[in-house]
Amino acid sequence: MEVELNLRAKRSRDNSTGTENAQLKFKLLLENSQTIEHATETQDKLKKTILQLVDDNLSFEGILSESEDCVQCNPHEDRLELQSWSSLTVKSCVDLLKFQACKASCPVDLLAAESLARRLTTICNSSEQLLSKDQLESVLCVLKVIKHMLSEQCFNRVYFTKHLTSKGPHLPLEVVWMLHKNCIVSFNTYLACCLQHSHTVEVVSGGLISICSCIVNKEKQENILSDLLGRLVTFAFAEHKSKDGSNNKLDKISQEILDNVVERSDFSTCKIGREYSEKGNSNSLCVLEIVRRLNDIPWTAVKRFFTRQLNRFFTMPSRVENPAYYQAFTHQKKLKFSALNDTTRAVFEQFLLVFDPLPVMESLKNAFFKDMVYLDGVLAFLSVFVVLVKEASSMLEGFVNELVNESLNDSDARLLSVAFLVIRQVSLQGGHVFQPYVTWFQNMFGDQGITKLNNKKSVQLFMKFLSDLVPYEPAEYLKVHIIKAPQVPSKLREHVTDYVSLAKTRLMDLKEPVELMGMYGDSSGTSGIETKKSDHAKQLEKASADVEKVLESYERSGKVPSTVMEASIFRKPYFIGRFLPALLTPRKVGHHYFFLLSFAWVKVHVFVNL
Repeated sequence: MEVELNLRAKRSRDNSTGTENAQLKFKLLLENSQTIEHATETQDKLKKTILQLVDDNLSFEGILSESEDCVQCNPHEDRLELQSWSSLTVKSCVDLLKFQACKASCPVDLLAAESLARRLTTICNSSEQLLSKDQLESVLCVLKVIKHMLSEQCFNRVYFTKHLTSKGPHLPLEVVWMLHKNCIVSFNTYLACCLQHSHTVEVVSGGLISICSCIVNKEKQENILSDLLGRLVTFAFAEHKSKDGSNNKLDKISQEILDNVVERSDFSTCKIGREYSEKGNSNSLCVLEIVRRLNDIPWTAVKRFFTRQLNRFFTMPSRVENPAYYQAFTHQKKLKFSALNDTTRAVFEQFLLVFDPLPVMESLKNAFFKDMVYLDGVLAFLSVFVVLVKEASSMLEGFVNELVNESLNDSDARLLSVAFLVIRQVSLQGGHVFQPYVTWFQNMFGDQGITKLNNKKSVQLFMKFLSDLVPYEPAEYLKVHIIKAPQVPSKLREHVTDYVSLAKTRLMDLKEPVELMGMYGDSSGTSGIETKKSDHAKQLEKASADVEKVLESYERSGKVPSTVMEASIFRKPYFIGRFLPALLTPRKVGHHYFFLLSFAWVKVHVFVNL
């Protein structure tokens, strides 16, 4: 019993001690909690007091500006410390906005939108489209505040955009792009909010052109242009357009902006009158190339865009009002591929990379017969087309043959003008691209030509066309028409004779000898490509080339070519004065030695006849 009583007494003492310990611990916990609550209240009160002090002495923009300066002034800090400091300044700005909103009894999202829009406008106070380093840091700080407030759902995008666009599209396009990329305000929304301002097209176009015109940071500029131009192409050339009125207006504005940008950037390098050989601007970006490389928009929209731009280029007004087709014949050499600057070629090449040859050919056909046609531009584009596209030469030759036949059947001199412009432009590119003009002319209108001038109506039309062309013709083409005169019925020969007399008179006025043309036509293969060589040097080269061709022909056939006999009878000045001296010029003994000996009888025969 005593043991039991002792155990009970011991348990009672233990329970009493445990209770006392628990009570003590609870008391200590209670006191600690009260201390924490007091400290928290003190901290909140201190924070509120500080915010009140800041609000009384500084504006939100001033605080934001100081925060930006703090971030900018620590470029050598540890990256983690810098991020931590940046987060702290952003949090402080957000807290100040909330305090001001609470004090003013207004929604924090509206106050934040207005204040941050005002700050962006203040930062971007220059006309430059690309930001300076300091401006960029400041804008990034503002964007961090906006994104933080968006994460807390206390930022009004609509109110923010309204304040940004209240005076029109005045923000630099780099800022607009940053807002778009950070999913704060899309470019669609920004542009739609600017529609009410009449100068929107001009301002946005000018901004895009400014970014294209001078490369400072190529990668960034290409990214900006890719995103903004991609949006514009999508608006303007979407496959399924909305019937909503505001969307239709956005489509129209987008199309106008694109037209302005392409015309004033890319086409300005191509539309330079007759000075296509001027050096292009290599320090610029090609808008057409950027659009062609877009991957995030439908290819059908890209093709619609390029179709519109090609048609616009072909119908752009030239410096000469209502230019006649005849005037274009005088300067076609300046429009050949080798005479165009690199920038012009690059612009034209973009179209050829988008379209197959057949659609390009159809566009060229249509361009020649529109009421307004930029003839120099069409011919320059044709030069690039025929050089870069393998199938182009045969397609253009077929087109020319159709035009010639149709013109003679319908008595349409305009079709003849187009045909001769096209075939000369093609032949100017060189023998590796197309046969010389003299060869084409002889194959078309010679005694074995595919086009027969066998009636009075067609002969009169054709010879009148050539006669009207005489004042505008380069001398080399006049010589082709004289030496390789069209074959017509004998009773209509007088029409050809009258033209030959007129052409020879023109050559006399130009002080050009008819005999400059070799017996095989223009041996350079370009029908009159001017060089810096003297007339005498060119004459010797042509005569030497004729001799080589005669020897090659004799080597193959064993017969004296008929052109030699024709020249000895009908072109004695050339035959005696140039061909024979070239033939008699001493040569090294080589593979032609035997043929030169075999050809000696030709010289004896000719001199006997002379």
